[in-house]
Amino acid sequence: MTPEQFLAKVAFVKQRQPAWFMAQDPDCATLQAVHEAEQSLGVKLPAPYVLFATRLNAGYFAFINLFSVAPDSDWNIVARNAEFDLPDDIVAFSDDGTGGYHAFRIDNGCCLEQVVYHDTDTGETLDTGQGFFDFVIEHAFQPEYFGLQLP
Repeated sequence: MTPEQFLAKVAFVKQRQPAWFMAQDPDCATLQAVHEAEQSLGVKLPAPYVLFATRLNAGYFAFINLFSVAPDSDWNIVARNAEFDLPDDIVAFSDDGTGGYHAFRIDNGCCLEQVVYHDTDTGETLDTGQGFFDFVIEHAFQPEYFGLQLP
């Protein structure tokens, strides 16, 4: 999915379901905040996540919680990852509310765009087969459940 397609789907859902977005962080992250988060985490974050963080805000985004790079966010990605006992080869960007984490795998200091799921009960990190944009659309908007016909 291209960034333009992703942003069009988000705009479509925001227009039809504005209440789903009432608990987001008040401000989008800046590119400076992205750079600082990357420095603190020791990785380069994937472009789709950076676009999301700088254009759409984080926090509760419809039906998922996405960590923010904004330093003053309650959902700051650096602070959240420091709290978790995660393998060294992933950076979590969301929790599932039950103790598991959606994350990016790290390869040579760069986060890959493909989303993985870290199961804290088993210690396994599983590939989801989804890129970040597809993950957000499926989990945040649940189009099949709500019968949303996305553009």
